[in-house]
Amino acid sequence: MRYNPEVLRSFVCLLLLLLFNPLDAQQIKSLAVLDFEARGIASHEAASLTDWLRSDIVKISTVPVVERREMLSILREQDLQLTGCVSDECVVKIGQILGVSHILAGSIGRVGSSFSIVSRTIDVETGRIVDSVKRKYRGNIDGLYDEMTPIAWELLGKGAEYKRLQREQREAAKRAQFGAERRRKAAERARLQEQKRGERELAEQQKGKQETVTTGTDDLAAAIFSIGGAMVLFSNNEGVQALGYLLVIWGAVMALFS
Repeated sequence: MRYNPEVLRSFVCLLLLLLFNPLDAQQIKSLAVLDFEARGIASHEAASLTDWLRSDIVKISTVPVVERREMLSILREQDLQLTGCVSDECVVKIGQILGVSHILAGSIGRVGSSFSIVSRTIDVETGRIVDSVKRKYRGNIDGLYDEMTPIAWELLGKGAEYKRLQREQREAAKRAQFGAERRRKAAERARLQEQKRGERELAEQQKGKQETVTTGTDDLAAAIFSIGGAMVLFSNNEGVQALGYLLVIWGAVMALFS
């Protein structure tokens, strides 16, 4: 019996999808997110990080999520508290009281400067853990907010989509940075061209002024020379002729050094 490779490949992909994407939105009818257990951090910090995770789940999914305030109100009516409810049995009981199909619980721990986030999603009807996600982070505690977002996508079976969106955002940021760099370089080239143009215009103006001064000096030297020559040629007075010679010499010197 011969197998079609394409059919076999499609069957394997479908099987993997069913096995590793258990939190498809169609399977979760409603969801409650319990405050994660604080291990080595303050309880209010764990609650704040859980709120961030809950908000991300609401943002990226159409699955109804029970609000924390409503959840606490219902539990108070049943004389129950979330504090100390860490076992799967307790979590399932709370899920049954809240009337949700799935419930999300987990813990946030700290050892030294390293943090761990462990989350699990439990089917309330069967009590079975249908998915779990864990992450390790090293740094300041406020950096955990950035870790909660990808966890929300993974828990909803959209980890690949999240990675794609992150990749597109990085590429868009690179394109924007490249465009900004090109505009900066273009502006710098324009500034240098404007500076060179201004320098050329200033040089031309200075050259024109120098030529004007030179021309004026040459004209003055020629006039003095001519007057002196006329005094020498057309006057019989020795004093006038002597002054004429001086004017001729003066005009010649001016013409020589102008």
